[in-house]
Amino acid sequence: MAYIYLEFTPMSAIKFALFGVAIILVIIGIYDYLNTRRLIKIGVMQTAETLGFERAVETPKLRLLIIGDSSGVGVGATDPNESIAGRIASDFPEAEITNLAVSGSKVKDALEQLDQLTTEDQYDLIVLQIGGNDIVRFTKLADLERDLATLLELAKQHSDKVVQLTSGNVGTSQLLPFGTRWLFTLRTKQVREIFLQVNAQAGTHYVDLYRIRAVDPYVTNPTKYYSADFFHPSGAGYGVWYERVQPVIKKLFE
Repeated sequence: MAYIYLEFTPMSAIKFALFGVAIILVIIGIYDYLNTRRLIKIGVMQTAETLGFERAVETPKLRLLIIGDSSGVGVGATDPNESIAGRIASDFPEAEITNLAVSGSKVKDALEQLDQLTTEDQYDLIVLQIGGNDIVRFTKLADLERDLATLLELAKQHSDKVVQLTSGNVGTSQLLPFGTRWLFTLRTKQVREIFLQVNAQAGTHYVDLYRIRAVDPYVTNPTKYYSADFFHPSGAGYGVWYERVQPVIKKLFE
């Protein structure tokens, strides 16, 4: 009987180990790619099915305007009342709510939303839910700073109460490939610093939704606070955001 002996030298063992690691990385990459495609399809369906919360009131005591992206529309919430706009409406039952938010918008696109207004259109509060797409689409930071400053100044022409919020840490989204999430966390922090600074300069109010991972509910319980696409908040996720938004808005009307 013949025997075949395989002799492993230290160099061949290293090559074999590297080959194994490469195979594992390829498998992880394929899984991430397929998973991202699947979740994007879910997000597209959610977006198509969601209409932004609005409410007409015959003789409103307050007039509120929502400007923004899919978070302003409320994508991910199964009930429009669970969106930020819906929760504001619950706190201010005699307020008229106009919602011009458009899914996919960046800060520069929000300028076009405000351009729909005339000089006669005045509001008791404007809420800007914008910035998440600037994070994930890598808007140049200098352009973002300029566009946001313009947006806030334009919003102030239509209300003396302007509040901005954007997503929390985008890098916690499981829609994003695992190996890229650190980059989106970095982008989140960079954009957050711009938003804090520009709002402070404009005299408007920025609601900071960023939390460190150890206490971020989107990390500790993603299936509860993310919707089915693991990118947009669920109704409970919007509720977590509103815990920080609510006191800011209520203080403005004291």
